[in-house]
Amino acid sequence: MSTLAPLPETSETSTLQELESVRAKFPAGSILPQDGLDQPTWIVSRDVLASVAQELKDNPQTQFDLMLDLCGVDFPDREERFEAVYHLYSLHRGSRLRLKVPLREDDAVLPSLIPVWKAANWFEREIYDMFGVRVEGHPNLSRILTHEAFQGHPLRKDYDPARRWIPTEDQIYKPHFDLPPGADREDDMFERMTINIGPTHPAMHGTFRLMAVLDGETIVASDVEIGYLHRCFEKMSETHNWQQVIPYTDRLNYCSSFINNVAYCKTVEKLLGIEPPPKAVWARTILSEFSRIMDHCVCNGTTLVDAGGLTNFWYLFQPREEIYGLLGRPPDGVGLPHRWLDPGSAAGLRGPLPAVAGDHPAVRRGLREAGQQEPHLDRPRGGHRRHLRRGGGELGVDGTLPAGERRGLRCPPGASLRSL
Repeated sequence: MSTLAPLPETSETSTLQELESVRAKFPAGSILPQDGLDQPTWIVSRDVLASVAQELKDNPQTQFDLMLDLCGVDFPDREERFEAVYHLYSLHRGSRLRLKVPLREDDAVLPSLIPVWKAANWFEREIYDMFGVRVEGHPNLSRILTHEAFQGHPLRKDYDPARRWIPTEDQIYKPHFDLPPGADREDDMFERMTINIGPTHPAMHGTFRLMAVLDGETIVASDVEIGYLHRCFEKMSETHNWQQVIPYTDRLNYCSSFINNVAYCKTVEKLLGIEPPPKAVWARTILSEFSRIMDHCVCNGTTLVDAGGLTNFWYLFQPREEIYGLLGRPPDGVGLPHRWLDPGSAAGLRGPLPAVAGDHPAVRRGLREAGQQEPHLDRPRGGHRRHLRRGGGELGVDGTLPAGERRGLRCPPGASLRSL
């Protein structure tokens, strides 16, 4: 049973009324509601963006304490070519809001929202890297997904998808360290050294490079380079048709590739006005739920491995194997990715399904195997809390989620290598 407090019941009408009360505080025309979309959406003038964001977070009627995403959109034929799109969520109210900020190509500048949500840091670097939108007030506005020698901004529609840039040794990423006061003086850090951890390191899983500044065995500053697995599949998709994009969504997350395919297919079907048949809907739902369970098992297991709990991984990997026994027989014979879906096809599916009815032995076995692992995991969690501690202090949920820090933690200053 979940131990989380239930979200308060908020109707769509009350949410819109509260948003309207916030909008009334700003000059007329600076915030324009956009109707007919899947969630409340505002078109916001850049001049009031920072003030609007602060009000939406601090106002007790809205409490948008989590910034989920910031992405860019390129409309080459528009006078205001770019749109910066912010996705906000209220953890307390369970409500969402989308902010769109139009920008001219010759004046593509945004104010930084890091003072409002710390999570804006990497997102603002990403919109600069991919679209060339500059962010005023950002402490380190540099590329984040492409390398330092990359030329241009790949998600602009006029960027050539075949263009490649190969960095040389002198163009590799240069770390940006936030050193404590006085730490930039050589005589203040007698045993200081800078080391690389990854990307070819068991703790990094090949996806990013961590750089740390040490004073003896104490980490005093760190930086991370995360672009090692970035393929810019959005750009690759521009040169393919609807069906040919499926192998790309397959590989966004190989632990639950089926869910990514479902999200993509539903988007395309909505764009084309296609209604999938009931069989496709329930089949997608069942297989997506199995993929979700499998993903949670793998992610929690590997997280506990990084925290020193290796045994948990073997327990959690077993239900994953059982589920793959159910999912791993697609029509094209592919293993990890599952190319079962087709947007717009008559059945919404690429080929015949396995027997996924609720009373099928394989389904029951997968669910039973997943449920049997919970007692094994409760024992190590109850015996110690090492996976919640770093550097002598516990990670408090209340202190991190409102700040929007959902993409991982940097090594805290003062943490000892012996505790990692």
